[in-house]
Amino acid sequence: MSMETGRPVHRTVFGDGPATGRAARKERKRLRELSRLQAATKRKKASGPGLPGPAYGEGGSTAPAQGWGLRRLKVQGVPTTAHLAATTMPWVAGPSLGSDGVLVGDDLNGGGAFCIDPWELYERKIITAPAAMIFGTVGTRKSTLAKCWAMRLVLTGRKLSVTSDVKGEWTPVIEALGGQVIKLGPGLNTRVNPLDEGVRPSLTEDGEVMTEEKWAEMVRSRRLTLMNRIVRILEERKLTHAEIDVIRQALDDAVDAEPVSAQGIPRTVIIPDIIDKLWGIYHGEQTSNPTRSEAANGMAMTLRRLTTGDMKGMVDGESTHVYDPFATAVSLDTSALGEADQVLRNVISACSTTWTESMIGFAEAGQRVVVNEEAWTEITSEDDLAAKVRFFKLARTYGIFNILILHKLTDLDIAGDAGSKEAAMARGLLAEADIKIIHKQDASALTRTMSELEISERERTLLKDLEPGVALWRIGSKMSFQVATRRTAAEVPLTDTDQRMNFAAGTDEPETPATGVETRQHDEDEALVDAEMAAAGRGAETAAGQEDAA
Repeated sequence: MSMETGRPVHRTVFGDGPATGRAARKERKRLRELSRLQAATKRKKASGPGLPGPAYGEGGSTAPAQGWGLRRLKVQGVPTTAHLAATTMPWVAGPSLGSDGVLVGDDLNGGGAFCIDPWELYERKIITAPAAMIFGTVGTRKSTLAKCWAMRLVLTGRKLSVTSDVKGEWTPVIEALGGQVIKLGPGLNTRVNPLDEGVRPSLTEDGEVMTEEKWAEMVRSRRLTLMNRIVRILEERKLTHAEIDVIRQALDDAVDAEPVSAQGIPRTVIIPDIIDKLWGIYHGEQTSNPTRSEAANGMAMTLRRLTTGDMKGMVDGESTHVYDPFATAVSLDTSALGEADQVLRNVISACSTTWTESMIGFAEAGQRVVVNEEAWTEITSEDDLAAKVRFFKLARTYGIFNILILHKLTDLDIAGDAGSKEAAMARGLLAEADIKIIHKQDASALTRTMSELEISERERTLLKDLEPGVALWRIGSKMSFQVATRRTAAEVPLTDTDQRMNFAAGTDEPETPATGVETRQHDEDEALVDAEMAAAGRGAETAAGQEDAA
C-alpha cells in the first residue's frame, strides 16, 4: 500500500519461472471476481429494496462452457455410408403412397402397411396409364399377388374379369366372390359366340350419345377385325386383298340376312352363317370373278375347322351364357383345352378375349380389373398385340385397370424379332404399364431387366434373393417399394396354386405361408379361433351346469 495515497499498489512481476505464471493467473482470477462483485453491487443498487434484478448481464453468464462469446455454434455433419445410415437411422424411410386404397402387404423399407388403389393413383397423377405388369419366375407367387389384390379391389365395389384362365386357377376366386365362371373346351356344353354384339354403352369414346348407326359401325368393325384375325391364325400367314374382301362381304351379307333360330326367333350372326355366305360367293362368282371365287373357297375351307374339326362346339354357335356386366366377377376358364394344339389355343384365346372385351366396354357398370393370366400367350402375333394395345388405350375411357402376368421380361420377345414392328408394339405395352411388379428373377433375366426397367444395382441385388411373396414395385417414374404380400387365412386356400399338387401327394392342408407376415397373421387367426372355441365351450359347460342345478 502506498504511504502517500493509501491505495493498493499493483506490482508487475517479470520472469519466466513457474512462480511468475501462477502469480499472473491468480491476479487475473482476482480481477474477474472483483469485476463480478462490482457488477452485482450496481444491480442491487439499481433494483432498490423491491424485486431482485437479473442474475446475469445481457449476454448471459460468462462462466466457462456456457457458450458465451463472439463465436457462433457450427453443427458438424456426420460422414457415413448409405447402408449404415439406413440401418442406424430408423426414422429415415422410403416414399409412401399413403393409406388410400386396399392393403396389399407390408412395406419392408418403410416398416408400415402398403396400400394402393390404381384409380386413386391415376387421379393424383402418380401414374398416367391404368395398367400393371407382374413379372416372376415359377414359385414366386406372382399370381397370388394378383388374386389377393383383385379380390380386395372387388370388395371395395370394383368388378373383375379374367379374359382367359388357361390353368383354371381363378375359378375358386371367382366362385368365392359370387361371380360367373364360363368353362370353354372340347366336349363341354358351353359355347361362346365371338360375334356377339356385346353390351351397348350409352356414350361413345368421345363422350357423344351412342346412336344406332354408331353402334352398328362399332360392332361391324370389331367383327371384321376378329374374323381376319382368326383366319390369319389358322392360315399362319397374312391375307390377300381378295380374301379380306370376301370375308367382309360374307359378314355383311350374313348380318343383312337377319338370321333366325330354329324356333323362328331372331338371333345374332354366328360363324356358320359367314361360311354359308362364303360358299355362295364361291359358287356365284366362279365365272365372273375367279379370283374372288377361289379366295372365298379357301376362306370357307379354313373356317370349317371351327365347325367340324377339333374346335367344334366351342365358338360355332350362339352363346350359352348371358354375360352380366354388373356381376362382381366373370372369368373364361379355358383349362379344359389341356394339351391342345397351339393354333387352336390361339384361336380360342382370340375369340374369348374379343368376346370379353365386347362385354366389358360398358362404363356404366363401374370400374373394372381385367386380368390377363399367362399374358405371353396373348401377344404371339401382330393381331394379338394390336388388340391389346387398343384395349390399353380404351382403359381410361371405360375405367379399366389391366393386369398382365408374365414370367420374365423376355416373354415380350415372343411377339417378334428385335427391331420388328411386333417388338416395338410389345415395348409399347411395357411403356403403357406405369406399375411394374418384379418378383425374384434368375441370373439370365437380370441383365435384361436392369437395362429395360432402369433397375439400380441395389435393386438388382434384391431381385436375386427375394423370398416368395416379396416383390419390387416400380410405380410411375420415381417411386420404388419392396413389398411382402400379406394373405389372410381365408385367402390362402383360394390363392394356393400348389394345392392340386398337395392333394395328389396325399396332403390335405394347403401350403404353409412363406413370409413372416403371413405366418404371424395365420397364428393370430388360429389363436382367435381357439379363443372363440374355448369361450363357446365354457358357455356350454355353464349352460349344462345351470340345467343340472335346475
